[in-house]
Amino acid sequence: MREIAEMPDIKEERITPMWMKYLETFIGSDGNKFAINLEKSIEKNIISMLTELGIQASVKSDKYSLPVHGCVTSSSGQDSYVNAIFDSTIVKRQFVKTLLNEGCRKVRFYAYVHTSEPEEKNGIQAFLMKRFIIEIRYYLHD
Repeated sequence: MREIAEMPDIKEERITPMWMKYLETFIGSDGNKFAINLEKSIEKNIISMLTELGIQASVKSDKYSLPVHGCVTSSSGQDSYVNAIFDSTIVKRQFVKTLLNEGCRKVRFYAYVHTSEPEEKNGIQAFLMKRFIIEIRYYLHD
């Protein structure tokens, strides 16, 4: 039997102020709305992909209450090609690889998009520590 993993809580503010200054031109003024729409898009794409592989996948209606066995994550910093920041290809590949390695035939999951920024707002370290994060948290059914 797999153990349930401890996951950090879902942040109320998905896109932090420093990221909003950088992205507002591209995503609009509501960062949470953008993040939730990106999550739904990723989830829909994953369900379609896993269906083709014969893996039953679903997102719980109250997805943040899902007990979690694990999580795959991708993160990126600022990029001159803004669309690269939102690219979920790497995290989706990691997720599919995890499912195939586990021999999983049924999974419940959800995507979680958020940003992080360091306490210190100046300097090169602050620039390098600022991340746009895409997580896929999942529960494997036996």
